[in-house]
Amino acid sequence: MTKEDSCSNNPSACSTCFNGTPCTSAPLGSYRKGSLHQSAVIGAIEHILNMPSPAFDAFKIGNGFNKVVRNYQYWVEELTPRPFRCPYNSDVLAPIYFRMTEDACKQLKKNGNSPKQEALHGIHQEHAVPVSMVVDELAALRDSGSFTSLQIQKIVRTSEIILVTHDERERLDWSKDKKSTSGRHCYGLRAAMPAVNGSKWTFGDCHLARICKITKTIIGTRML
Repeated sequence: MTKEDSCSNNPSACSTCFNGTPCTSAPLGSYRKGSLHQSAVIGAIEHILNMPSPAFDAFKIGNGFNKVVRNYQYWVEELTPRPFRCPYNSDVLAPIYFRMTEDACKQLKKNGNSPKQEALHGIHQEHAVPVSMVVDELAALRDSGSFTSLQIQKIVRTSEIILVTHDERERLDWSKDKKSTSGRHCYGLRAAMPAVNGSKWTFGDCHLARICKITKTIIGTRML
């Protein structure tokens, strides 16, 4: 288990898979099926970071950069193994759902084999690290003056999609002075990460720290 897959806030949440073995991560620089898409996204981001300042600044202000980063977490549907296919989307490009909270898993089982969007009733796609933070970190990497595709990939991977319930999303996103629909405490982490061991979260710390605030168990195996 890598450092980024282990969470000091809640270690047990990051160590459970469907088969009870520790979660694993694909090594940096390697991809499984769907690699052409992920490679293209990293290449596109590298090209964007190499753009002249006026062009880069304009692109970052808009939503274009954000969308490119989000696309890393998508999978070429035709190359996706059956068990991991998006349960409702038949498009060629579909989101990757490899990990989920325990409550989200229960909700999916409750939904059963419902058609289309009904299969994800009560479910929300949550990026482990807010995409806005990933974009800002990539911009900081650009400002450093020197970067590699592996550095880009390491940052982008932190935006892994975790399936959560709508109530869990509320607990993450809503301000601390509110209660979720179920009456539980909220954390105000819509665009932020929680402190780790009393220190400000930084890239290189556990990317699941935010998700671990709302669950004791993350189910599934990381593939990207």
